[in-house]
Amino acid sequence: MMYNDNRDVPVKIKECVRYHERIESTVKAFRKRVKAPARVADIGCRDGYSVKLLKKKGYSVIGTDIVQGFVDHAQERGRKVVWDDMMECDLPSEWFDAVFSRHCVEHCRDTRVFLEQCIRITKPGGIVFLTFPLETKEAFGARDFPGKNHMVYFAEAPDFLKVSEQVGLETVFCGKCAKIIPDGEELLYIGRCP
Repeated sequence: MMYNDNRDVPVKIKECVRYHERIESTVKAFRKRVKAPARVADIGCRDGYSVKLLKKKGYSVIGTDIVQGFVDHAQERGRKVVWDDMMECDLPSEWFDAVFSRHCVEHCRDTRVFLEQCIRITKPGGIVFLTFPLETKEAFGARDFPGKNHMVYFAEAPDFLKVSEQVGLETVFCGKCAKIIPDGEELLYIGRCP
């Protein structure tokens, strides 16, 4: 089942240790590319664990998520997370040095709009740092995964690179990284804003 709007996505709001281990490795990779103290927008931050890690490492960070339950959960733990929809983003233009987004773009109904918003909120020359699964709709649908709420699928890196180039991002790095699901691969994309 595909959702027309991620506001309808059913979620379990809880601290997820296994997911947190993946976030820790992604934050480590981010820190190699973007040095603190940078101003960072953490897009699709779920429970805000990555916000907590980035803040601890000296970044000025604000997290966003479209699921109010995640926002509430994060705020209850003192994490700076606000509700926002990247399709109609309210974050200020050219405010951030970098965008950090782990497994969000595949949940957005329009990749081009998502990337355009990332560019809009990031200073010229800033970094857009994304990770997402490489998979086909059929492969995702075959897995037992609650919600099945991915709206966009990228089977290979060039599928995503085509869109990133169309919006004007300069690719700094694009490559596969550690597996995040038992039967799939994860892509790490780093782009520089015009």
